[in-house]
Amino acid sequence: MVKLKNKWILILGASSGLGLASAQKLAAEGYHLLLVHRDPRIQLTEIQKTFDALKINGIKVISFNSNAMDKKKSEAVIAEISAALGAQQIYGVLHSLSRGNVKPLTMPNAKGLSVEDMELTLNAMALSLYQWTQALLAKNLFKKEARIIAFTSEGARRLTKGYTAVGMAKSALETLIKNMAVHYAPLGIHCNCIQAGVCDTPSLQRLPDYAKIVSHTKERNPHKRLTKSTEVANVVYLLLQPEASWINGTILTVDGGEHLC
Repeated sequence: MVKLKNKWILILGASSGLGLASAQKLAAEGYHLLLVHRDPRIQLTEIQKTFDALKINGIKVISFNSNAMDKKKSEAVIAEISAALGAQQIYGVLHSLSRGNVKPLTMPNAKGLSVEDMELTLNAMALSLYQWTQALLAKNLFKKEARIIAFTSEGARRLTKGYTAVGMAKSALETLIKNMAVHYAPLGIHCNCIQAGVCDTPSLQRLPDYAKIVSHTKERNPHKRLTKSTEVANVVYLLLQPEASWINGTILTVDGGEHLC
């Protein structure tokens, strides 16, 4: 029997990849979940089955199929969350939004990455976290000693074909997290990034050189394999523990040593 933590975790981008893996880990460890995702209606039946499977041993799961980048829609979701929680507050926020553009940089007049593409990616992967954090603070929805966790990648520093917009967004996200860590410390909120190794997620599969990246990573990684989403989810769980209360403003690498090679 899982011991309930009686703590709520909000996951932005919860229906696949690292967000879903984290939801599954946290549910198994006794956390209640608020899951925000954006998926077409044709996929909702299967996604709902996946979310329903998290409701084990008294775990509460509330999901919202909504565009987390849309300010008005997000405010509506937050109002629903506030009503659902009543006097309770949110202990953790996990930012796992991966909507980004993987077009290459091109010469003028050629089809490729535009400023609008960059703006969309930046909004999804960085600015949306700040938007949600500010809105949650305004509603007094953060529990004391709350944790904010976001996923970054080596692409913030290492160049990869088709990763320009995402790399820019991840760099911005890391800078944002560091500033939030300092400015929100008086509020008791801890903010950190997890830099995951290459995981075989839907986001990775959208990259133009997907097959080459997978092959290269297996050669490069000291363990000769990709990072598993479950291994990253384990570290999300670790950052939520009381023993991690003095970790703040860090970029924690979870890749089996891949970044060293």
